[in-house]
Amino acid sequence: MKFNKLLSLITLLLITSCASNIPKPVIEESSLDSLRAESLNRMSLQALESTNKNHKKLALCHKKEYNKASELFKESLDKNQKNPHYWNQLGVCYFLKGEYSKSQMYLGISEGLAKSKKMKAIVLNNQGLIQLKLANYPEARELFSKSTELNSRALTPKFNLAMLYSKFGLLGKAHKLLFQLRKENKIDPDINYQIAHIYLLNKKFTLAKKYFEMIPDKYLKRDDVLTNYATTLYYLGDYQKAQKLLGEAPKQMPTYADAQSNLSDQISKNLE
Repeated sequence: MKFNKLLSLITLLLITSCASNIPKPVIEESSLDSLRAESLNRMSLQALESTNKNHKKLALCHKKEYNKASELFKESLDKNQKNPHYWNQLGVCYFLKGEYSKSQMYLGISEGLAKSKKMKAIVLNNQGLIQLKLANYPEARELFSKSTELNSRALTPKFNLAMLYSKFGLLGKAHKLLFQLRKENKIDPDINYQIAHIYLLNKKFTLAKKYFEMIPDKYLKRDDVLTNYATTLYYLGDYQKAQKLLGEAPKQMPTYADAQSNLSDQISKNLE
C-alpha cells in the first residue's frame, strides 16, 4: 500500500474523530495526567464524588443521573445566584447531557458573573467545547484562544486548541502548543501520543516511534493510539510487531476498524 493512501485514511480519522474526543478519556494515574486539575472531564468519578458538593453533582451528571443532579442544583440555587462557579458547573452538566443550548445559556450567565480572568478562561474553554460539538470550528478556535490569553498558565485550552489545529492540518502550530504542554509533564500519554501522531503525518517515522514508546503499555492498547503506532511500525518495516499490535486491538472505536483491517491485510501480504 502506498504511503499516501494509508496516510490519507489516518488523516481522515483525525478529522472525523478528533473533535468529538476532546478531552480524551480519563487517565487513571494522576501523575500521568497534565490536565486532571483543570478538566472535570479528565477527573475520575471517584475523585469527583470525594470533593465538594458541586463536584458531587457533576459526578451524578457523569453517571447520567441527571434528575438527581438537577434536584441538587435546584436546592442550592438561592445561595448561588451570583456564583459563577455554580452556573459554570450547571452548564457543564447540560453539556454532558447533550443539551447544548441550555449549556450555552448557563455558561453565559457564568461568564457575566465571573470577575477573575481565571474564571472567565474556564468558562470560555467550556464554551469552546460546545462549539466543537456543534462543528462551529472558527468559533471554537476563537474561544480557546481567548481562554489561553486570559490565563496563559491554563493547560486545557492549549490542549484543545492543539487538537483543533491538528484537525485541520495546522501541524506546526499544534506541535508548538503540545511541546509547551509537555514541559509541564513529559509522561502524559495523550500529549506524547499527539506529538507522535504529528510526526507520523509528517513522515518522520523514527521520531514518531520514539514518542509512541514513551506511552505506557495500557494506553497503547487504545484503538486510536494502537492504529497509529502500528502504522508507524509498518513504515519502519517492523511488520511483525505491527501485526501483533493490531491483533491486540480492543476494537472499541468503530471509526478505526477499516484502518486496522486495511493495514493488517497489507502487512500480511508483505510477510508472505
